[in-house]
Amino acid sequence: SNVVGKDATHGVVHDIKKKLQQNRKELYLLGDGTQAKPFIHVHDAVDGILYVVNNTSDKYNIVQVGNERQISIRRVAEIILKSMNLDTKIFFNESPITWAGDVGQYRYDITKLLSLGWAPSWNTEEAIINSI
Repeated sequence: SNVVGKDATHGVVHDIKKKLQQNRKELYLLGDGTQAKPFIHVHDAVDGILYVVNNTSDKYNIVQVGNERQISIRRVAEIILKSMNLDTKIFFNESPITWAGDVGQYRYDITKLLSLGWAPSWNTEEAIINSI
């Protein structure tokens, strides 16, 4: 997942906030806004990892810690603008390609994590809101 939190130093939420500090009227973003990813708050990520460590006895274990639901980058921008009470115009470059190596769409299968009895405290949108 994309891990978010108030003190993040990189990632789309950090990048959008930084761009809005420079220009509150117009927001220019890479891609066409349809790129979609799951987001998890750093507190949930750490809690999930510790839960797995403390509740499994396998020598090796592969468990995906994250949120199941993805949201679009357009929606991420809208959440940030609403949280900051801004009426900023969003511009995309109309290409689904953002930067070399970026994956435009993905989801995590957290079935194993849920079967262990743990789920994130915040969904994807709440994680973003609580990182602003």
